[in-house]
Amino acid sequence: MIMRPDRFRTYIRASAWLAVAALAVLFLVPGEIRPHALATGQREHFFAYGVTGSLVAVSFARPRTRLQWWFALTMLAGVFEVMQIFIPGRSPSPYDALASSAGFAERVTTSC
Repeated sequence: MIMRPDRFRTYIRASAWLAVAALAVLFLVPGEIRPHALATGQREHFFAYGVTGSLVAVSFARPRTRLQWWFALTMLAGVFEVMQIFIPGRSPSPYDALASSAGFAERVTTSC
């Protein structure tokens, strides 16, 4: 059975929104219960936002829409870092926010 392109795009867009929700959960849970998958926090940020960027790049073909997503998720990365001040076992870092933004931007811009 072949899936129609518009239905496929709908599923990918839903996956992009789920990825954003997963970012919120992973970056806002207390440090002792957050899973660690890579060697450094910056690599985890880059990878997590890179996956989200890939889903956005496939979901939205217009460069302007991708730019809007990049701006929104860059701001969200900053908000997540500031919110970590209030979460036990977490510490905010501007380098983590930059790694997040770079991971997302790398996927969105190379897919244009």
